[in-house]
Amino acid sequence: MEARRFRKPSFRALVLVAFLSAFGVSASTGVAYAVSTSAYGNPGFFTVGGITFENVAHVTTDASAHWANATTVTQKYGGTTPAGAAGSRGRLFIPNEVLMCEGVNTYGTTSSPSAVGRSCTKTNTISEWYSWGVSLGWNGNGYNSYYTYKSPRLNS
Repeated sequence: MEARRFRKPSFRALVLVAFLSAFGVSASTGVAYAVSTSAYGNPGFFTVGGITFENVAHVTTDASAHWANATTVTQKYGGTTPAGAAGSRGRLFIPNEVLMCEGVNTYGTTSSPSAVGRSCTKTNTISEWYSWGVSLGWNGNGYNSYYTYKSPRLNS
């Protein structure tokens, strides 16, 4: 049986919707927002509890306001993620693997096809940021942790 590749546009759209809703951004407000830049790491895969998951790290920066945040998305590969089967935690870094902030573990629910974990948002004039997240998969007795691939570095 050939494995189906997850369609990136839908995965990125999910991350974008999660990001926008987390910060209360609305296209209908008529308020001008600074343009931000974002980058995704390569998707990673892991299997736990008989389920194969896909995860990705995402970083967003805004050069005019000097802020950055990180998101990690974990979902079942090729299907809907069972409630509680996956979790994510966003982590935001600067060069030399210096952790600037780390979010809390967020777990998928029946109303969500994935688990989206966010870091805090940091404001600083540091020039480079990247995301390197943690995914969690239920093994029947607890959660195993798996790192995402690092996202590309972005300037702020």
